[in-house]
Amino acid sequence: MTQFSECPVGRYGDECNELCHCADEEPCDRDTGICSMPVCDVGWREKTCNLRCPKGFYGQHCAMSCGFCKDKNACDHEKGICTSGCLEGYSGCFCNIKCATGYYGQDCSYRCGMCSKNETCNAETGKCNTGCVTGYTEPYCKSKHEGTSGSTHNLSYILSWILVTTIALFHL
Repeated sequence: MTQFSECPVGRYGDECNELCHCADEEPCDRDTGICSMPVCDVGWREKTCNLRCPKGFYGQHCAMSCGFCKDKNACDHEKGICTSGCLEGYSGCFCNIKCATGYYGQDCSYRCGMCSKNETCNAETGKCNTGCVTGYTEPYCKSKHEGTSGSTHNLSYILSWILVTTIALFHL
């Protein structure tokens, strides 16, 4: 066993084979691994700063919560970036930006369809919760019913004919 008077920065133990992650690249105690400041580098925790932040947390003292990452709140333990992308309905490298009105899905890259009552679609699924504007097909309200314009025209013609006929009958 070789004894060193000092271990390189970021290492401790009898043979300097243990790791510590002290803030500002400060050395840790050669025997205990405890940082001299005592503050861990971003993304690390415990007295010896050798444990990553727990899943779902990142940053200094592991105090920041991950965004809506695709892999159930796992993000980079130092910077908080969602490395596998965002859950549907969110965007940005931290997956903390909710889709803007009228958009949905992975990275908010899809436009909502023609939802009724001037409502927008569900930001995660893209479905229109209030139904579709007349002539569009549920649940996404993006495609028109075949023959919609003709049937709407025929219906209004029939209703007009009934109205005119009814008025004419009353005048006889």
